[in-house]
Amino acid sequence: ADVTIASLTIGGASTLTLQKNLTITGNADVNNLATITYTAGTAANLTVNGTLTVYSGGTITCPYTSLTSPDTGGSGRTITAANIEIKTGGILKADGLGFPAGQGPGIPTGSYSGGSYGGKGGDYYAAGGFGPTYGSLTNPIALGSGGSQDIGGGAIIISATGTVTVNGTLSANGLSGSGGSGSGGSVNITTGTLAGAGTISANGGAASGSRGGGGGGRISLNGVTTDNFAGTLQVNGGATGTQGRAGTIYFNAARRANLTLGGSGN
Repeated sequence: ADVTIASLTIGGASTLTLQKNLTITGNADVNNLATITYTAGTAANLTVNGTLTVYSGGTITCPYTSLTSPDTGGSGRTITAANIEIKTGGILKADGLGFPAGQGPGIPTGSYSGGSYGGKGGDYYAAGGFGPTYGSLTNPIALGSGGSQDIGGGAIIISATGTVTVNGTLSANGLSGSGGSGSGGSVNITTGTLAGAGTISANGGAASGSRGGGGGGRISLNGVTTDNFAGTLQVNGGATGTQGRAGTIYFNAARRANLTLGGSGN
């Protein structure tokens, strides 16, 4: 059965693994060395009616919920809260927690090529073996595809009525490896205000030699009412080897109306 508790504080070298939906009516604190995670393949999500805080050294990991539902893109985890704060050194991630190697809608057809999602994976020796891009630009919920040898990024769906502050790391990156790396996954944020100066990423995994890096994933801030985020947004294709292509970032209406592009990237 689903579980409801008044509050949660987890610390030390301890791990809380969720197999059912957990609702916390107050606040939840994830302290140094502590981890909240989920059993992959189970439909468990986290709801915090107060503030969810991930402190420096604390980690929340989000493996996939399903590889087949609601469609072939699979599904990740939804975290619902009044407010979410990821402090400097805190981590909320789904890195390498999407489709396994050789699985997903964007799997390459060639050996040693990277998985695709928001951007195409790197094509080993330009042999035409990359997989297709897929998923939604504005409301991404899909998992990243595995490359020929490595795992794609998962999907993190955040819904907060108040403020999401990211001064640490929020990521759904594909895994890097010696060849055929995974694509980035999804980060999809709905909140009243997005703030902070940390890093939000859905990068493809890097490869080695001439083998294919993963394609970038997808980030959507379309559900953000006020975007005050001053940090880094990344959906890079996996560098080194045969580089994957960049994924997609979709801003809210205010940012789309007044957007300045610049700097280096792919």
